[in-house]
Amino acid sequence: MDSLDSSKQDIRRTFILLSHAVSTHSLHYVYTATSGIPDFPEFVNLGIVDGMQIDYYDSNTKRVVPKQDWMAKTEGSDYWERETQKSIGAEQTFKAGIAIIKNEYEYVHINIWMSDG
Repeated sequence: MDSLDSSKQDIRRTFILLSHAVSTHSLHYVYTATSGIPDFPEFVNLGIVDGMQIDYYDSNTKRVVPKQDWMAKTEGSDYWERETQKSIGAEQTFKAGIAIIKNEYEYVHINIWMSDG
């Protein structure tokens, strides 16, 4: 086998190894805004990776908290503070939307919005 054939074989082997290392994951955020439901937060935000909940925020606690040990170990306090600020902003937006809906329709509503990462 000459060096060209050997190089081609190495490239093929590397490609096969890399192609098996590549995987896809899904990231979703679920936002739920409610009004008029006793003992239930007016706003809840969940982060979900591959169908597994990774974090949680609600309008009562006003903090994003990890729901998986690996998330708590991987991300530092700056990350959780940034995510908390984003969730507070989303909460304000959704509460404004609920106020508009209530004003227009005079009903209790539940709004659920799902975002892909």
